[in-house]
Amino acid sequence: MTFARCRKYHVKGADAGVMLNRMVTRDVSKLPLNRVAYVVWCTDEGRMVDDGTIFHLAENEYMLTCGSSCNEWLRMSSLGFENVEIVDSRTRLRHLSLQGPTSCAVLKKMGLVGIETSKAVRHSTLPVRRRYRDGVPHRVYGRPRV
Repeated sequence: MTFARCRKYHVKGADAGVMLNRMVTRDVSKLPLNRVAYVVWCTDEGRMVDDGTIFHLAENEYMLTCGSSCNEWLRMSSLGFENVEIVDSRTRLRHLSLQGPTSCAVLKKMGLVGIETSKAVRHSTLPVRRRYRDGVPHRVYGRPRV
């Protein structure tokens, strides 16, 4: 299954975590490095805008994924934060979801050594997101070849 339409935004800079904490309902400051969490963002009145996942890639660097375009919402959310850079990475990064009883074996053949023992919701430098083992959804992120 492809998630080519899934939006991916890199948010980085000294104010990235603070800005994301203002935007989403989860405390991003508690998200350890190399972990991912489900998040929801709402208006100040509590109306849900969208949901997605946030990957904590490095110190002051995150990747936000969601189902719809949030360029304008991210721009508005970053107002007042001096040191935040937001990059739409949709065309530079692809998202693939593998499901079924052989999905772990397919990922191993793709070169993801140790995938069978990886802990849930971790990622590597390729960013890999894996929810469960043995046939339950696996997600792989990688840069497309042109």
